[in-house]
Amino acid sequence: MTFAGAVEPRLDGGSCPHMAVVLRSGRELPAVLVSFYALGARRGGWVVHHAMPGECDRDRERLTAGGLDVGGLEATRSLVFFEFDPAEAPDAAAERFEPLLADALQRGHSALWYSRFPIGPGAVEFANATAYDRAWDARFRGRPVVTLCPYVLAADAAAERIAHLDGWHDAVLDADGRVLQHPR
Repeated sequence: MTFAGAVEPRLDGGSCPHMAVVLRSGRELPAVLVSFYALGARRGGWVVHHAMPGECDRDRERLTAGGLDVGGLEATRSLVFFEFDPAEAPDAAAERFEPLLADALQRGHSALWYSRFPIGPGAVEFANATAYDRAWDARFRGRPVVTLCPYVLAADAAAERIAHLDGWHDAVLDADGRVLQHPR
């Protein structure tokens, strides 16, 4: 089963989940994103990839090499790349997508499908990124926005961080789309 095959049942009934994916390394990310973005495109979504500064072209190449029709999706305005601005506050980073979401819905897209570069495994990176994820969740929960937040977790802190991510994500998955369980 593909990552998208595991995610698609979560969309039944019009749900637009905010999910996290936990990776063993950043090398797992392209396959996960290709699967997730292709599902979003098949479902009429406006697909947004947030890249690190200066990395949009490299991410395009990786997604294309993984089998995503990046050129075709960009030509139809169904896929767009944005560079992350580390100076932008979490609330402002989420807010700037409001008019873009409205425009995409007006053009006939079903939802915004959002993902980004992986975070981790460092504790400071993790803490900083969760502030952005929480601001995104506060702004877009219950709206036509399907979100996938990738995290690379160090083995020594994985259980604690999975429990933390579970606090505001609808699901915490691994790279194969399996729901991760954590000690409660």
